[in-house]
Amino acid sequence: MAEALTNYYFAKDLITSIQDKYKELGNITDAKIFLYSNFFDIGYYYRLSSFFKRDPYKLNKAIHNGKMKDMIKEAIIYTRENGFDKDNVCFIYAMVAHYVLDMYTLPFIVSFPSDSPQKLMREIDYMLAYQKENIELGKINIVKKFRGAFLFNFSDFDLIEAMCSKNLYVSRSYEYYKTALQCYKHFLLYTSKDFLHIKSFFYKLNDKTINKNNDIKTLYFIYPKNFDYTKDYLNTKNELWHNKIANEDSTKSFTDLYNEALVAGNDYMQAALDYLFLGKDKNFNKLFVK
Repeated sequence: MAEALTNYYFAKDLITSIQDKYKELGNITDAKIFLYSNFFDIGYYYRLSSFFKRDPYKLNKAIHNGKMKDMIKEAIIYTRENGFDKDNVCFIYAMVAHYVLDMYTLPFIVSFPSDSPQKLMREIDYMLAYQKENIELGKINIVKKFRGAFLFNFSDFDLIEAMCSKNLYVSRSYEYYKTALQCYKHFLLYTSKDFLHIKSFFYKLNDKTINKNNDIKTLYFIYPKNFDYTKDYLNTKNELWHNKIANEDSTKSFTDLYNEALVAGNDYMQAALDYLFLGKDKNFNKLFVK
């Protein structure tokens, strides 16, 4: 459970650590990493471009309730049986990264004091983009930055259908994800330049009326033009916070957890590589537990 840029940065960092011989087997580009690392969360974006659109399946909720491992496993099986398509291989790498990042950073996102977890995710996105690339998300067009990242190809659709029909019992799921992805693209294009705050006003109004009972507030997905960098969103000062999931106190920063996830991610990625290319699933079944 992280926002789009955070998922992308972590996946890129983790994939960079893979041996070159495995990198060459995947179609690894920034656009592909952005697209595939956010696959598990695309359901969140299904209704962002329309105030009245309703999510018919809510697949993002089903996925985050314990289906990630099963979907990654099905993706590996499908890719082994269908010729190791390079896009499918990159898809698997990015999904593994998302799985590990969620596991390590979710406690911080839902527990660290903030207005809401969704807003904190956006603020973390903003901070990471500034730290890693010196860019301000409220002043760029993300669709242009990741040109080509908002379109699934036919091999993607086949992989998505294999994962979803087997684990979520939904057929023609690729149509759902195609629509959700286009909703996200249109939302980013619409809100990327909102200097007078007119567009965000309508989203704020929507959240207080039509969307008032939904925990996912559309306004929190808009990157503000002016961002307050003085606030310690990442807890770099290592202030005390209570981990609601583990029911214990912590002083770790988001960066601490991000780096821990990178270290652990090497083991998870190696387990996935062993299963994908060598057919050895022992470590995969041991590490991927939910």
